[in-house]
Amino acid sequence: MMYRSTKEVAALLGIPVGRLKHSVWDGRVPSPRKLGGVYAWDDRDVHRASWVLRRRDAEDVLTMIQEETSHERS
Repeated sequence: MMYRSTKEVAALLGIPVGRLKHSVWDGRVPSPRKLGGVYAWDDRDVHRASWVLRRRDAEDVLTMIQEETSHERS
């Protein structure tokens, strides 16, 4: 499973990193797992954050993630 940093997720969602961090801190976005003291976001976490912060499905974001992953495997 591939994990992303908070900075990468914020860039994918098109929002400032601070907004994403604050949304996790205040409980609007479910907290992703922590690995080594930092948040590690999987595709499901990105989807939930997108729904909460963008008020829409994250299909465009998830499509970008899948395309990135397929390029990395090639």
